[in-house]
Amino acid sequence: MAVRSDVVLVAAATMALVVASCTLNQQGTGELAAGTGGTSDASVGGSAGTSELGGAGGSSAGGSGVGGSTGGAAGLGGSGTGGTTIDAGTGGTSTGGSSTGGSSTGGSEAGVNDAGPETNCLNGLDDDGDGLVDCADPDCQALYQCVASPPVGWEGTYRVRELAWSDPAPPIEPCPDGSTATRYYVEASGPIVCACGCDALTGASCNPPPIGCSESDNCSDPLLDWTNTLANGSCQKPNIGNSGNLSCKLLGSPTVASDGACSPTVTKSSVAPFASFLDVCGTPNGPAGCFPGYACTAKSGGAYTGLPCVRAADNQTCPSGWGARHFAYGSYTDTRDCTACACTPQPSCSGGGYTFYDKNGCNASDNDIKIADANCHDVSNNLDANRWSIRLTSSANASGQCAGSGGLSTGSLDTSAPVTFCCQQ
Repeated sequence: MAVRSDVVLVAAATMALVVASCTLNQQGTGELAAGTGGTSDASVGGSAGTSELGGAGGSSAGGSGVGGSTGGAAGLGGSGTGGTTIDAGTGGTSTGGSSTGGSSTGGSEAGVNDAGPETNCLNGLDDDGDGLVDCADPDCQALYQCVASPPVGWEGTYRVRELAWSDPAPPIEPCPDGSTATRYYVEASGPIVCACGCDALTGASCNPPPIGCSESDNCSDPLLDWTNTLANGSCQKPNIGNSGNLSCKLLGSPTVASDGACSPTVTKSSVAPFASFLDVCGTPNGPAGCFPGYACTAKSGGAYTGLPCVRAADNQTCPSGWGARHFAYGSYTDTRDCTACACTPQPSCSGGGYTFYDKNGCNASDNDIKIADANCHDVSNNLDANRWSIRLTSSANASGQCAGSGGLSTGSLDTSAPVTFCCQQ
């Protein structure tokens, strides 16, 4: 039996209408699946798109696609005469086909609900609402990365930079993310070793050596002490009456007139309280955004280029795989010092002497006699015609040093907040 072609066409159109109407309000559930377009004679578009892409519109006689669900793109409108208006999915817009058979364009794709850049990449939260947490969020990937999770009992990860001790302390370089590093102190020193010292003796002076003269030629008693008479260094002629003999000698060594003084100095060794500084960047890892066994942490960079490190309080042994160990203190109080040094002068005197002249007025001649020791000097021959004189011609010299006392070690270096850092090797 022959079937009329117009009946077949009507039946096909009816079936397409039923199929399309069953899917008209359907939302996609997959991330990538597209909606189904209408048939060539359908006046109703295809099913809704998924969360990312809208369904494709029907072709030919005015069929229209239905827009995707939230954030998806609307389907493309079908071509043909008299196309109807297209329903757009949430977040998309749609434009109906033209009455002259022009094509209809579905709504554009809307972004996900992104509230801005991720504000904290280590808190395990989706701060910007884009469905991506910590290291999984592209906002974090410039400065953060996934590394092996810290061993049990340890926290991390950190970036560590060690510097030799100096005074003044070097500035703290900023961390790669711009934050300020925390400074720790490595290898505490012992007590300060003090040494008391004294500078050269200054200001000491001596009395002239004592001199005695006898009205004899052999320094027999009584010896007259002429020291005070001659002390000022002027030319003198003490009264010896009519004696035709005279002998003189030093009665002893010069004595100290002034002790003088020394400036005390205290030498300190091991003044640096620690051997080095430890500057540390980082905070405990973020709990999300990485595969199991890994955690989100700040990347190395700038002055902090070492491998990741973990941390535990007190003095610890490093876990396996984390063998580069740094034991440090978070703070300290240094009251070490040396007590004051005192210097006691210990001067001595030597030298000094007199000249017995053969002329008055201490005028020099070949017969002049030096008296600068304890030997007896017979000066009787210079008494001829009572023309003679005597004078102090060389002063005693002061020498010596000072004995230091004091300069004892005192105080202590008190440390606190001990911590161990262990870095990957």
